[in-house]
Amino acid sequence: MKNRLFCMAYTSTASELFDESALKSLLKVARENNQKHNITGMLLYSEGVFMQALEGEKQRVEEIYDIIANDPRHYGVILLNQSFIENRQFPQWQMGFRKASREELVKSSSFTDFLSSDFDTRQLQKQPSIAIKLLLSFRKNM
Repeated sequence: MKNRLFCMAYTSTASELFDESALKSLLKVARENNQKHNITGMLLYSEGVFMQALEGEKQRVEEIYDIIANDPRHYGVILLNQSFIENRQFPQWQMGFRKASREELVKSSSFTDFLSSDFDTRQLQKQPSIAIKLLLSFRKNM
C-alpha cells in the first residue's frame, strides 16, 4: 500500500499577484523538489488563483502539500481531492504549468461557472473532479 500512487488537488489565492519572474522562481524550486521526490503534477495560475494537482507516493505528496499549504505567498488553501490513483495523469511533468487569462480559460473549457467572479471555490469540494478535469484539459492542449 505504501508505494501506491496518490493524488492531491487544491486551489488557493495568491497573497499578491505573481509576475513572470515570481512564477519562474516558484516553478524552478517546485520542479527541483518534485524531481527529487518523484512527484509529478500540474499547476494552473490565473489572475491570482492557483489550482494544482500533485501525484506520487502518498507520504511524499502529503509532505509537499503541507509545505505548500503553509506557504505565505498564498492563502485560502482548499483541498479539493485526495485519492489513490491507478496511473499518473501527468507522468512526464515534474510540474506542468500554465498561466492563463480568464478569457483563455473560458475559450478552452466549459468551466465558466468556476471562472465567474462570484464563484465560491468551496463549491469545488463538492465536485473535485471538476478541478482535475480542468487541469487535464490544459495538459491535453499544451
